[in-house]
Amino acid sequence: METNFFKNLADIGVQGNMVLMVRQLENSELLVLLHLTGNNVKDAVVKTIQPLKLSGTAEELDSRFFETVTAPVKKVSGFLAEVEAQEKSLAEARKKWDGQKKKAKPTAQAEETEKNEEKEKAFSEAMQRVTELERAMDYSAAIGELPDAAEYPDKRQEIATKRKELEQKEKLGATLF
Repeated sequence: METNFFKNLADIGVQGNMVLMVRQLENSELLVLLHLTGNNVKDAVVKTIQPLKLSGTAEELDSRFFETVTAPVKKVSGFLAEVEAQEKSLAEARKKWDGQKKKAKPTAQAEETEKNEEKEKAFSEAMQRVTELERAMDYSAAIGELPDAAEYPDKRQEIATKRKELEQKEKLGATLF
C-alpha cells in the first residue's frame, strides 16, 4: 500500500516540531491531535497554543485531513518561526550589549585606576619632599610641602600626624635658638 501522507506533510512546509497523536474512539472514529512546537523557542506563550483536534472516520480523515490542517498548520508554523526569530534577535542584541558593557567597564575602571595611581604617585612625591626638608631641618618649608588633606581624604590622618610632628619640631627648633 502506498500513501502520500508524508509527501503531503512535507509540502505544508512545517517549521519546528509536529507531534501527531491518533486515538481510536469507541464509535469507530479516530481522534487526531496535531500539535506544533518550535525547535528552539523558549517563550512560554508557545505552550499556550492548543493542538488542532480532528475527529471522524478513517475515510473522512483520509479525504479531508490535509485540506483541513494546511492553513492552521502554516499559520502556527509561521508564528513559531517569528517567535524563534525574535528570540534569536533578542539574544544577539543582548550579547552585543553585554559585550559593549564589558568593554566600557574596563575602560572606566582603567581610567579610575590610572587616576588613583597618579594621585598616589603625587602624594608619595610630596611626602618624599617633606621628608627631605625635615632632614634638612627646614620644618616650615616641610609643612608648606605637605599635601592638602582635602585632596587626599584617605590620607587625612597621616597628613595631620605629620603636620603635628613637624610643627612640634619647628617650635622646638625655635626655642633652642
